[in-house]
Amino acid sequence: MCISDSKVVLPGRFELPFAASETAALSIELREQNSFFALPWGSFLFLENPTAPLLTNGMKFKCLLALPLLAASLKAADVSDLTFSLNDDGTSYSVSDCDTSASGTLEIPSVYSGLPVSSVGAGAFQFCDNLTSISVGEGVTSIGNRAFDSCSNITSITIPNSVTTIEEYALEKCTSLTSIIIPDSVTSIAVGTFRGCSSATTIKVPNGLTAIASNAFYGCSSLTSITFGT
Repeated sequence: MCISDSKVVLPGRFELPFAASETAALSIELREQNSFFALPWGSFLFLENPTAPLLTNGMKFKCLLALPLLAASLKAADVSDLTFSLNDDGTSYSVSDCDTSASGTLEIPSVYSGLPVSSVGAGAFQFCDNLTSISVGEGVTSIGNRAFDSCSNITSITIPNSVTTIEEYALEKCTSLTSIIIPDSVTSIAVGTFRGCSSATTIKVPNGLTAIASNAFYGCSSLTSITFGT
């Protein structure tokens, strides 16, 4: 255990791995030359007078007190991270929410509790910025307004041909998304659907597309090609 005012000098970059069941043994301030190294908010709690002298070489951290980890560790995503709501007709479910601590790859199922999953609801994954890849289950027919808005670390999303409706701003600010493939079943693209997808370099749209609304691809600043059909 670290006690107040204990000091360690590190010569270069380092990592502090923590498993979900572990606690934080250190409150740390890190400085290297003129840069301040910030750790995720909630991982460590700084107490009084956490300043440390600037080091010309290497880094120093100051251990103040052993404290429990305040923020939950990120965990691999699975279906238990999803909230499902029974639709009004009582014959299908909609995904209505996702735990923001879920990380990595997530598959949205086609069936939940014996009934089909027919939609991804409005804002269901909004700000789930620890997810990196999403696969929407076959049988889902609609993706709601801002469903994946600001999922900033998603690099890929698979949308099946069963989807016929993608609503406004559904994937706005998915800034790490590298390519956009719109299934053949979609005939129109709503306002701002892919607005701000600044890393997308390619877009594939179906031959049957009849309308593209305003700002649908606004801010897709890395775009190099658009392909129609197969």
